[in-house]
Amino acid sequence: MSVKNGNNVFIMLYTSALYNRLVDYIEKLYTMADQLIPRPMLEQAAERFRLLSEPVRLQLLNQLHTQGEMNVQALAEATGHHQANVSKHLRRLADSGLVEGRREGLYVYYSISDPILSALCVLVCSHLQSEEARVDTA
Repeated sequence: MSVKNGNNVFIMLYTSALYNRLVDYIEKLYTMADQLIPRPMLEQAAERFRLLSEPVRLQLLNQLHTQGEMNVQALAEATGHHQANVSKHLRRLADSGLVEGRREGLYVYYSISDPILSALCVLVCSHLQSEEARVDTA
């Protein structure tokens, strides 16, 4: 969901509600699974987390989430990174299936293709914010 009006209260409530729903969902999945990460999926899971461990990629994903489909030039301008660097990171994200490109003339427009990605980022960031709030009040 893209919120551009700067209404922090709405964002906090939306994020909190989404966070709570995601936690409930994850708890249900966790109780259904014998293992957190099944042994045959360890390498795939590690690779996915490696892809998301790069701040530039997270910045690009954030732009695609908030602005929608964008080409390399627009992403480079929005993030302040060089086009070659943006293109390299988008290629890695596309190869992994996290984003997809759509060619239009000379340009390729990228968008997030993994529906779980936004939910995962909201879950992690909401958890980090709640941890910070606990530390601040302690």
